[in-house]
Amino acid sequence: MEYRKDVNLEFLQHLKHEELEELENILLYGMNKEDRIKKNTVISSELAEYSMYKTWHNIYRPNCWEAYASELQHYGGNTIMNTFRKTGVLYQEILEEVMGKVGVKFHLNRGIESNEQMLLIDIFDKAFDVLSPEEKEKILKALGSQGFSINGAQISQGIMTILKIGGFKSYQLLLIVANQVSKFIFGRGIALAGNVLLTQVLLAIGPIGWAITGVWKSSGAAYRITIPAVVQVAILRIIYNAHQYDE
Repeated sequence: MEYRKDVNLEFLQHLKHEELEELENILLYGMNKEDRIKKNTVISSELAEYSMYKTWHNIYRPNCWEAYASELQHYGGNTIMNTFRKTGVLYQEILEEVMGKVGVKFHLNRGIESNEQMLLIDIFDKAFDVLSPEEKEKILKALGSQGFSINGAQISQGIMTILKIGGFKSYQLLLIVANQVSKFIFGRGIALAGNVLLTQVLLAIGPIGWAITGVWKSSGAAYRITIPAVVQVAILRIIYNAHQYDE
């Protein structure tokens, strides 16, 4: 399947090799942790046969960005109402469908980036809810050490309030949220190459071992790809934007 031009996915070409590894793993192996570690049992996928992917994925993943985008569009087409369509669907439509599936309202007037942030904050909030008091305290303490005053009972509202301020502080908080969501779902923090200051912020919070929610596990096969893939794309956009602060 060919890539369908999509302005909301073109930023993938500007990421770094290691930053795209998790997205590649999701598209190839889904959320089966053992398969992703051993890299065997590839899901029925066109990605592995994409010529640019076969040539570049071990050398320089950004050259494979159209292959990654095409594969996501393909899976997205299998989750949308018209299951007979032969072409992939645009990312905005996939994001809206995924947000609806996990219970987060999509707001067209907010734009793609803001909707992605709402999705990540909702996951962060739901995960925070099921943590032990000790784990909650650990996160709040780490946030406090970076100058963020957030009440544990209203953590999502606190995050949204800080994000409205904008600037470098907002990117720091978004990176903390993205890093923690990555640990919640994928079992490891984000790859952020070449930025010492922001990396130090990420290292302030350790892993807490939260598993993905039941709705992800009980969804159809295509959703088991599109939901984590959209979450990863949202994380990658934060990483991409954070590179403006690279030292």
